[in-house]
Amino acid sequence: MSKKIIGWVLIMMCFVASSKAADLVVLPNGMQVLVQEDSRFPLVSVRLFVRTGSAYEDPKQAGISHLLEHMVFKGTKKRGPGEIAKTIESLGGYLNAATSFDYTVFVMDMPASHWKTSFDVLEDMIFGSVFDPKALESEKSVVLAELERGEDSPGQKLFKMVQEGVFEGTPYARPIIGYKKTVRSITSNDLKNYIASHYQPSNMLLVVCGNVKTKEVVEEAEKYFGALRNVKSEQLYLSCLDSKIKGPVVEVQKGPWNKIYLDVAFPTTSLHNKDSIALDILAYILGGDKSSILYKKFKYETGLVDDISCSNLSLNRTGALYFSITLDPDKLDEFWTKFINFLFNFDWKEISKEKIEEAKLNMENDLFEAKETLGGMAYKLGYFQFFEGNFLAEQGYLNGIKALNKQELKNVFRKYILPSRLYAGLLLPKEVDITAQDLQQKIILSREKQGQSNFNLRQEGTKYIDLGNNRALFVEYDPTLPYTAVTIAWRGGDALLSKENQGLAELTARCLLRGTKKFSFLQLQEFLAKHTSDIDATAGRTSFFIKSKFPSKYSRDMFSLLKQIILEPSFLASEVTKSVREQISDIEEKKDQPLGLLFRELFPFLFKAGPYSLYHLGVETKVSKFSAADVKNFWQQQKEYPFVISVCGQVDEKSLDEFVNSLKRSLSPKRDLKVNAVWGKQDKLDLTLEGRNQSHILLIFPVAGLKSKDTPSLIVLNKALSGQSGILFRTLRDKQGLGYTVTSFLWQTPRLGLFAFYIGTYKGLEKKALDGFYATIEELKEKGISDEDLKRAQNVYEGNYYRDKQALLSRAREKAELWVNGLNVNFNENMVNKIKTVSQKEIKEIVEKYLKKEDSYLVEVKP
Repeated sequence: MSKKIIGWVLIMMCFVASSKAADLVVLPNGMQVLVQEDSRFPLVSVRLFVRTGSAYEDPKQAGISHLLEHMVFKGTKKRGPGEIAKTIESLGGYLNAATSFDYTVFVMDMPASHWKTSFDVLEDMIFGSVFDPKALESEKSVVLAELERGEDSPGQKLFKMVQEGVFEGTPYARPIIGYKKTVRSITSNDLKNYIASHYQPSNMLLVVCGNVKTKEVVEEAEKYFGALRNVKSEQLYLSCLDSKIKGPVVEVQKGPWNKIYLDVAFPTTSLHNKDSIALDILAYILGGDKSSILYKKFKYETGLVDDISCSNLSLNRTGALYFSITLDPDKLDEFWTKFINFLFNFDWKEISKEKIEEAKLNMENDLFEAKETLGGMAYKLGYFQFFEGNFLAEQGYLNGIKALNKQELKNVFRKYILPSRLYAGLLLPKEVDITAQDLQQKIILSREKQGQSNFNLRQEGTKYIDLGNNRALFVEYDPTLPYTAVTIAWRGGDALLSKENQGLAELTARCLLRGTKKFSFLQLQEFLAKHTSDIDATAGRTSFFIKSKFPSKYSRDMFSLLKQIILEPSFLASEVTKSVREQISDIEEKKDQPLGLLFRELFPFLFKAGPYSLYHLGVETKVSKFSAADVKNFWQQQKEYPFVISVCGQVDEKSLDEFVNSLKRSLSPKRDLKVNAVWGKQDKLDLTLEGRNQSHILLIFPVAGLKSKDTPSLIVLNKALSGQSGILFRTLRDKQGLGYTVTSFLWQTPRLGLFAFYIGTYKGLEKKALDGFYATIEELKEKGISDEDLKRAQNVYEGNYYRDKQALLSRAREKAELWVNGLNVNFNENMVNKIKTVSQKEIKEIVEKYLKKEDSYLVEVKP
């Protein structure tokens, strides 16, 4: 796992006043307990790291770590199937687990008043699981469906292909999920033996962050885990491995794709090697963001690719420098030739001292941001303690970044970026006439041609200021982190469009960030990189947003840039053309993904008038004709609608005042928004995708909008049906085995909404899955939901609400979204209290009122 990929996991070593330094305690049995006291939120994040993953498996049982992760949720001696999730979610908590190459981690986020329950559940689910053979067979089917689901996604399919090649000869070549044959062969005894062998207390790290006391945490850890004993001695840090690849190797697979998906990887070294820091910085400079060398050369300047990035995948025993590219078929030949020449005849003049310092600054910024959430902090601390043996080891990483120079970058480039270490995987559309040999030969010819390559904090609280003329300002002071989050939102978006210009709102959002009168696109990207800041613009169905987060020390510069983007966008014809190509590419990529296709077609199918009836990204033939004049006209129109500015974090009041006053002077809303929505009459939409393994079904019911008195009951019903311990998951997945993913979701605007049932099911079981939805609805009408499901749903909503509020940008965005929708900014907080009063009788009435088969709509995506 590269430190860039897990950058959000890492932080600087300075802790704010609300947090003292972490404490590490080792229990007598060798289990480590790491506690970070933090009283910012009434929450506690728990992470249990176990030193086992796919790289520790017997090849004959590949996938057992991942299957075990599934099975520990399926029943213990104390808790029946589904009760693990129910116990946590009923208290408003969140639970999950993940399996990687080098570790398995169990995740629980709990209200501070119930954190002890997480220890009880963790101990029970791992060491008390019964591994019922019948449940195991059912879960194997689920895992195999997950495996097939990965084959439907070009990104996942390609990664598995390249993983096998670049890590050839090592356990990292095997997919974490395993293979069909090995998964089918695993027995209940295998799982029990695997826990007995691998889940040793000396191989486990328990991390707890939040509103707790260290002494109490250690006491509870001793109570639940202190009796565990080590029955075998395992090597904690296995020796590093080197790939057996003898490149260059190119592998091609053809399939039902619209785009070409290309990954190029070079095996490198483990995260423990000193080269890993240089590789992190090198990856960022080459392809870490829109100011990177690869983005400029192949995306911005030549338009040869839709997307290109570089990352350092740094694992416990090995690693890879990884390039990921998406492009059109007709550009492959030119791109491949130039890309190979770029790699094996690299011009070091392209990397300036300033670029290196910029990369260092951004890497350090990534490290610091992790402590914004308790979960991020828990994972960060756990990562360093688990893999480096000291949670303070991050300081060494930071020192390594600061000390890095250009010569060290050259050294690692020359050491690892070699033709003999290259592995490339491509997914091609069926009609593309090119072979792996063609691409491999270009590498050889390039090598022969080039010869040997060289390679001040304010008081907390929220302020509301009426700016007059349908404009508002919200400021929430939060001194915890030296960051500022800003959201500016207008009413408008797709609601200002017709079918003739659908997609123009989203195109305008993209074009806004492609330059101002002062900055070109590349200069803007360089500016953001140097200020370790982010800006994003998005169009919604009835709104338009610009969002930014930046270190508070850069407030003056960033507010000045936001002002330029809003008031002085350049909208150059060349940039608009590039954005058009990018948007068309995104449309095509959505058509390659089953769920992407489903949700692209959903709203135009459901609605026949108004903004919800439009294709949000537009239609290729129409988008291709949009001009710079179209974008300018739309933005001029959009700016005339009501807007709100929402700010959260540390606030530079003078810079904010200047920014707000500049918008007040320049933007004066001349109109307000009226939204029409007409539901369609057609009730069935059938979609197909060639060469896929699974079917996807969405059953939709129209419901009332957010302002309705029914909203609290609709929310509770949705939370009761969804989630790992939800009614749908328990019945259709766990009991009946009808699909890998099954859930419900509720979508509402102020005046209308929809309630949907979703399942990803197996070919041939579509009717049974749909009948399962109808049977669930009939049972709800007859019996309603249980008291346990009601309490779980209420607690899940409250827990999710407070978890979402941890991030500064989410708080700034929340107020802006509520305001542009005409809702009180305390709407969500008030909803928490309203939901607590919902009764079982009200849920039954809601089901009777809205979930009527004759009113439903059905969308299916089939192979």
